[in-house]
Amino acid sequence: MLHTTVQTTDRALLLELTITPKSVGTNTFAARVMEAGTNRVKTDVTLDLYATNSDMDMGTKVIHLQPDGKDAFGAKDELTMDGHWQIRMEVHTHQQTLHQANVAFQILT
Repeated sequence: MLHTTVQTTDRALLLELTITPKSVGTNTFAARVMEAGTNRVKTDVTLDLYATNSDMDMGTKVIHLQPDGKDAFGAKDELTMDGHWQIRMEVHTHQQTLHQANVAFQILT
């Protein structure tokens, strides 16, 4: 399992990401979006993940996270191989403001 909290590049938001089980195959992606100054949860946004394996050029997988009705977002999707992964997290507000953060991790088999 991977559980991490990162700040967006503009320092406006904190993004909490959990990937379970963090292995090759089907994974559950869960995330929360919080205001950086107050830790107040934000649900009036959209959240997409862009997953790229940096060991092999396989393109970028887009994972659209959906609101879960409990102050978080989630989806199930595949991580297709082991190695080093980069995930770019993109949050869009209703004002069309883009906030981004990056997470790197490794899958070992």
